[in-house]
Amino acid sequence: MFSLGVLNDFLLQKVNAAVPLSHRVFKRELAKQLAWLAPMFVHRASERLPIPDVGDSQLFRLTARHFLQTVKPKPGAKKQNPQRDCFVCSGPGNRKQTRYECSSCQVGLHIEPCFRIFHTQKDLKRAAKRALDE
Repeated sequence: MFSLGVLNDFLLQKVNAAVPLSHRVFKRELAKQLAWLAPMFVHRASERLPIPDVGDSQLFRLTARHFLQTVKPKPGAKKQNPQRDCFVCSGPGNRKQTRYECSSCQVGLHIEPCFRIFHTQKDLKRAAKRALDE
């Protein structure tokens, strides 16, 4: 049944696309798109997803649900309002700190535009440069 659906989609693409893809290329692109969507359908409400490392899964970073929170002070810490380096706009010789972090990814991020860039763009540094130059 799934194969028949893929074949029907291929035929529709072949008729409607300005530059039709070969069947092999069409199936490869379809597989890539389905792989990007997989975490949204695998997750069940009763299960909690583990918090991955930042470099662990770009897919998680771009597709999961994310919320900002203030950086919590560590037990026994002197600072009441701790800060973290912003993952997007900080770099070598350019340290920018923020009081906010993503609760899922556990990385420091400014509210705007870094939080949006981190969770929507594949190439973080180029997107940040473009956003900060505007």
